[in-house]
Amino acid sequence: MRTFVGGVAASESRDQSIGVLVSERLAHDAPIEAAQVVVEELSRNPVQVAERLNAEWPPFERVIFVSAVARSRPAGTVEAYRWDGEVVPNDEDEDSSPGDREASLENTLLVAREYGRLPDEIIIVEVEPEVGASGSGVQLSPSATAAVERARTLVRRLATNAQAVAGLPRSALGGKRSVRDQLAD
Repeated sequence: MRTFVGGVAASESRDQSIGVLVSERLAHDAPIEAAQVVVEELSRNPVQVAERLNAEWPPFERVIFVSAVARSRPAGTVEAYRWDGEVVPNDEDEDSSPGDREASLENTLLVAREYGRLPDEIIIVEVEPEVGASGSGVQLSPSATAAVERARTLVRRLATNAQAVAGLPRSALGGKRSVRDQLAD
């Protein structure tokens, strides 16, 4: 199955850069290379991400996005689910449109869906950043540092093992999920 893994983040933004760090570590990972999975960091404009996905032929059959997303979980929580195409509204984002904002997971998904070519199978891997660990810089919080390796292991498994994907819950972006991946290999 042609799979694309994208680490979504603004680079050098402390805990918010987790997606880029995970994609960098996966880029030269032997099981990923053997499975011919394409891995890229997506610290660019969401329209550029949509253009990148549109340029691929044949198209990808599975896309996995990994990103830091604050959802009031314990810092360092790694959670994976199959995106059902829905987005739970966030009151803080009411006055802006996806094209106006930076590279975030929500913006990337909405723009890529609108202008790009997204496959039916979209996997989201979220890592909860530590409160107060945002802003510029490259140093991660201790909880984010520990979560990067767990997220890398999980993304590798999801990119190379269809059974692991089949066991994930389906959910809206920002929705409540009762199942967390236990990261067991």
